[in-house]
Amino acid sequence: MDQDEIDALTRVEMNGRTRSDFARAYDSDSVDSDELATALKRYDELDSNGKQEFDELVDAAGDDGVWFVAGLDSDQTRRFLGLNCGRTSSVGAPADLHGDRYHAVDSPELETLATAGCSDGLTDAEEGRFYSSVSEAARENSDISRTNVINKVESVQSGYRQDGLKRLFGDTGADGIRFVDQMDSSRRERFFDIGNNDAYAEADFNSIDKWRTKMTRAHRRDNIDDDAVNQHIDDVAEAKNRDSITNPEKLMDETSDQPAKIPSQNGETASAFRYADQEGSEVELEPVDGAYDLKVDNQYTGTDYVEVKTRLGDGEFNDDWVKRQLESVNKKFDEAGSTVSEDQSVLEVRTTEPKSELDSAEMAVNSAIDSYGGTVHAKEIRIVANDGTTRTVTV
Repeated sequence: MDQDEIDALTRVEMNGRTRSDFARAYDSDSVDSDELATALKRYDELDSNGKQEFDELVDAAGDDGVWFVAGLDSDQTRRFLGLNCGRTSSVGAPADLHGDRYHAVDSPELETLATAGCSDGLTDAEEGRFYSSVSEAARENSDISRTNVINKVESVQSGYRQDGLKRLFGDTGADGIRFVDQMDSSRRERFFDIGNNDAYAEADFNSIDKWRTKMTRAHRRDNIDDDAVNQHIDDVAEAKNRDSITNPEKLMDETSDQPAKIPSQNGETASAFRYADQEGSEVELEPVDGAYDLKVDNQYTGTDYVEVKTRLGDGEFNDDWVKRQLESVNKKFDEAGSTVSEDQSVLEVRTTEPKSELDSAEMAVNSAIDSYGGTVHAKEIRIVANDGTTRTVTV
């Protein structure tokens, strides 16, 4: 560091720890002399609240935090530091969401978007993880820009959503940013609205955050289709709006623990929605301590306990597969004890095939029943095609 750079660093009023962070960023080659000068200028332009937020940024993110701000203009810097406190003075409309620079255009509408409902609901530790993770993600990944991070947080428009998104980014870094980036705006808002004065409000933030993190980790896994992950998010968001469905939080519980079950959970949810749409029906998820997938109370037909199994992938819907599902419903019947009678127990098997294939599926079910060699503790087996068309086989 030459004398001019030393003079520039000492000329700006800041606390000793932040000054050391700036110097270390330069000495480690995280920023060059021009970037150091830019970051110092951005710091000097801030009011006391903004400088305090900047101090917290570099305390948490270190060299990466200095580097992050060195690539922002004055307006972007205020926006970035305002994401955690709602202290935004002006907002620019980016011409390129993935570029690191853009010309700022005053817009009252966008100013409202950036500041609306910003609740600063993060703990100091959560805020630190957010700053550290997004700074590192932007520095280490060419597909993630500084402005992309800022715009994604602002895009969800409410304090509750922003808090959830920032916690996710803090926990998952680049994976979380890419995951949110592939969502359209509607799904993004639904995803981060979950738990906001709705049917999931009784669940604690930790369980909802855990589920969001697991969905992020599941995305782009080889064994889980991306469309299945997005469908599950939509299903969880939709279930909270169904007055006829109780315990919707159960949709999150199993996939939080075992994300690989997302595709089969989607099948169970599709069945729950189908029953909930029937006149006079109330659907409870995971009744009897999870012994069955669904309890369907219908004022006209009575109560059914339904175990749902979905044939996934390229596997054939044949009698061997059906027999394994017969064993499963028998196990669930035993687990339920005296709560469920045999004339209330139902096995539902879902195919990924069109209704034109229901004849062959029914043949497989009848063959499995005939060759099972034991009692099937279910009154009937319902076979469901991919469009919801159902055929019933009495046991």
